[in-house]
Amino acid sequence: MEFLGKLGIDVKLLIAQVVNFALLLWVLKKFLYHPLMNRVEADERKLREAEEKAKQLEEEKQAFAKQKEEETAEAKQRVQEMMTEAEELAEQVRGEAHEKAKRETDALLVQAEAKREAGAADFRKMLRAGLVKRLKENVAAALGDSVSADMRESFQKNVFFDGLLDALRALRLDNVGAEALEGAARELKENRQRGGKRAYRREAEELLAERIGPVVWEYALPVTPAEEKKLGGALRRKLGVEPQLVKKQNEALVSGFRLEVAGNLISCNLSNVVAESFNHAVGTES
Repeated sequence: MEFLGKLGIDVKLLIAQVVNFALLLWVLKKFLYHPLMNRVEADERKLREAEEKAKQLEEEKQAFAKQKEEETAEAKQRVQEMMTEAEELAEQVRGEAHEKAKRETDALLVQAEAKREAGAADFRKMLRAGLVKRLKENVAAALGDSVSADMRESFQKNVFFDGLLDALRALRLDNVGAEALEGAARELKENRQRGGKRAYRREAEELLAERIGPVVWEYALPVTPAEEKKLGGALRRKLGVEPQLVKKQNEALVSGFRLEVAGNLISCNLSNVVAESFNHAVGTES
């Protein structure tokens, strides 16, 4: 102590300063150093965590970029394969469409050629038929001009009228005649219980005449009442009823008759004779 005193050092003051320094050191350590160090350590720890996260994010970024690059390459490859397949399919479709169009075109050409040939054949046939018809008409007209009126009248009266009656007798008709008349009468009797047998027969005749329809008689030259009566009797015997006779003069027949009865046609005239002869000569049907 004396030594310190000799050196001019106040021991009490030194002790007080040491105590003050220790107290200050404790206070600094307690309230400043430890919180500061804790804060520094916490900041360092956060910095390390941030660095680690940044490193992890960088690794993830690189992995994602690599994965994306791989997926992009794979997608490009798939797109390229799809484009190649699409081109092959398009080429196949084009080829099939071309073949189909070619087949359809060939079929249309064949059909057109067939139609053209058929049309040409039909046209030739129509042309020939028209020419034959015109020739027959001209021949008939020329024949009519060349045959005298007396000869045409003689043919009609002595040849064609008898031929008409013979053809009428030989004509086979269905649903007409006496049996048809009796059948119609029985039908009326069953459906209508009135009147006598004569009334049934009269109604049956009207019914059968309606079914038969009108009989059209064409003649080239005027006919006599005797010829009309004779034909009417032949029709009554053939049909079994009174015919509805419709008379027409047709000078194109030249000489003779044409009779249409119950859907059947009887031609006994000079024009028909010429036409049949002409058909036999040229080998064409009238």
